[in-house]
Amino acid sequence: MDKNKKDTQDSRNGKSTRKCVYLRLSDQEYESLDRLSLKTGLKKTSVLKEGLNRLSIQPEIVTQKDYKALLTQLIKIGTNINQISKVANSRQYISQKQVLLKISSQVNEIKSMVESGIR
Repeated sequence: MDKNKKDTQDSRNGKSTRKCVYLRLSDQEYESLDRLSLKTGLKKTSVLKEGLNRLSIQPEIVTQKDYKALLTQLIKIGTNINQISKVANSRQYISQKQVLLKISSQVNEIKSMVESGIR
């Protein structure tokens, strides 16, 4: 064990602790931490540890319904690109503006679906 680092005993659970984390808080966050510390009678470190232990972060899960909706939109984009190609090949010309407007419309539709969580 490193001589310069000493273990400290956590009084709540008897675990040895050695890790140190430096944390920057806004004035409002610090005041909130201070209030919780005073209210609970715990040290600020203990308040943070309790909050961390109770924190449950779940990754956002894409449901099969969401996946199907997004897949449908991607298929529509593919179809539109094929239609644009067909027109361009038959006419030997299609304006860049027409292509960009159509693609932009489809991209915006998918973007709004993703932002709204496809709900």
